[in-house]
Amino acid sequence: HAFKGAGSGFCIFNNIALTARYAQGNFGVERIAILDFDAHHGNGTQEIFYDDNSIFYISFHQYPHYPGSGYYDEIGRGKGEGFNLNFPFMPYTRDPDYLTAMIDIIIPVMERFDPGLILVSAGYDSHFSDSLSSLGLVEESYYKIMYIISYLSYKHCQGRTGILLEGGYEYNSTAKSVLETIRGCFNKGDFPDINNSIDLENKLEIDESFKIQKVKNMEILYIFPPISSLSGVWIL
Repeated sequence: HAFKGAGSGFCIFNNIALTARYAQGNFGVERIAILDFDAHHGNGTQEIFYDDNSIFYISFHQYPHYPGSGYYDEIGRGKGEGFNLNFPFMPYTRDPDYLTAMIDIIIPVMERFDPGLILVSAGYDSHFSDSLSSLGLVEESYYKIMYIISYLSYKHCQGRTGILLEGGYEYNSTAKSVLETIRGCFNKGDFPDINNSIDLENKLEIDESFKIQKVKNMEILYIFPPISSLSGVWIL
């Protein structure tokens, strides 16, 4: 939650933002995707990169919830417009909604953004047992999420991924969830099979499906602007 010039939440410094800037300044990485599955919207990360088209920030979080930001219409500003994507999930949202969003939206978006590095804000307070949120993920959910992220990493940036620990306040579930995240890293680029290795066993809740569609509409509008406004990089 830390901003450019101030701490916030439980954060003094914004470790994911510092990591991204260090990678750009010292290793020549031009484009970086940040995927954040902490239960709380990363308001600091969003603020730092809100007008930056070299960092694509994507957040899955409970909404409404602390810090009160992260609605789907917060899409960036100036040259960063369209490079900020929020998925504001209602309480008790489970992994079918996360996986649907990742497969239907994040994979196509990353095809066009083509990051040189993927950073993950790994927050385990999205686990159903955590007292600081009301989301519905279980340990295996993090394996499924990381499986898709690993696929994207090997497809676009030779497996270059950095995972930074964020929230997680129920120690037993957090420890198990971290192990599941590491297990997901062993995917060396296989496309997610939603019928087998990743099972969307439950139908989407109507409200969440509608929200995902609204985010998808925003993504189409802003991530893929009219051809006349492009600088010769992306073509819809």
